[in-house]
Amino acid sequence: MDWHPAIRRQQPAPRFIERLEPRLLLSGAVPATDGVLNEQITTNPQVQQAPSIATDPLNPEHLVVSYMDQSLATTGYEGIGVAVSENGGATWQTDSIPLPTAFDQGASNPTTAFDAQGHVFVVVEAATFLGAQPGLTNPDASERPDGFQSNNGIFVARSNDGGLTWGTPVAVASNLYDGTDPVPLETFPDLAIDTFRLLPDGQPNPNYGNEYVTYTQLYPAGQFPGDSTSTGGRRDHAGRLIRRWTNLATPASAAGRHGHSRNRDRAE
Repeated sequence: MDWHPAIRRQQPAPRFIERLEPRLLLSGAVPATDGVLNEQITTNPQVQQAPSIATDPLNPEHLVVSYMDQSLATTGYEGIGVAVSENGGATWQTDSIPLPTAFDQGASNPTTAFDAQGHVFVVVEAATFLGAQPGLTNPDASERPDGFQSNNGIFVARSNDGGLTWGTPVAVASNLYDGTDPVPLETFPDLAIDTFRLLPDGQPNPNYGNEYVTYTQLYPAGQFPGDSTSTGGRRDHAGRLIRRWTNLATPASAAGRHGHSRNRDRAE
C-alpha cells in the first residue's frame, strides 16, 4: 500500500509516565539514549554476565537478580552472585549463592523465580572438572568431552528472606566422576513455579506451589539410552519437582512425587 501524508492517521497524544522501569545493567556504565534509566548493579571490574531477574508477586518493588560472577571464584570460572532491590531497582544489595561441595569449581546459567509466598529460588548448573579444564563451565561442543570427566549437576538454591541470604543448593540431578568411567553432563537448566492457587474454572489448583526444572543431559559415547553403539547423545528432561522445600535441604514429607518426561535426540 502506498503511503500518502494526507491520509496519515492522527497519532494519540503520548501518555505521561510517572516512573520508568529501570533497565538492568550489571557493570560498565552505558548511557541511556531513550530516556530509560540504566541502574548499575555491580562495580567489580571482573566479568559479570547472564543475569536472570524476577519480581516478587507479593511486592512489585521487590526484585532479585542472579548472575554469573567471575569475582566469586578463584578457578577462572564463575560463581553465582545475587542482587536484591526493595525499591523497584533504585538501590541494590548484593550477595552470593554458595556452591555445593565437590561441584564448586564453577557455576553457570542461573534462573531466578519467586513462589507465591515470596520465597526466592535460583537454579544453576555447577561442576568441578577432574580431567582437562574447558574454557567454560558449560563447555562448547569441542570441549564437551571434558564435562564427562567432572562432578556436575543441576542444583536449586532457596532464600527465605527475599534473596538476602542463601542456603546450600539442593541437587536435582548430579554425577560424580570416579576417575575412570565418564559420566553424563547436566546442562541448560530452567525453572518455573506454579503460583496460581486456582484453576481457570475456579477450582483449587492441585499443582499450586510445584516447582518445575528442565535441563538437558548430555551422554558420553556408548551411554546414550537404548543405543550402546552411539557416539554420544542428548536427552532433554522436563523434571517435575512436585514437592515443596520446608528448608534448604529437605523436601517436605507430604510431597515426594518426582518424575521426568524425556525426549531423546542424537547429538550431531
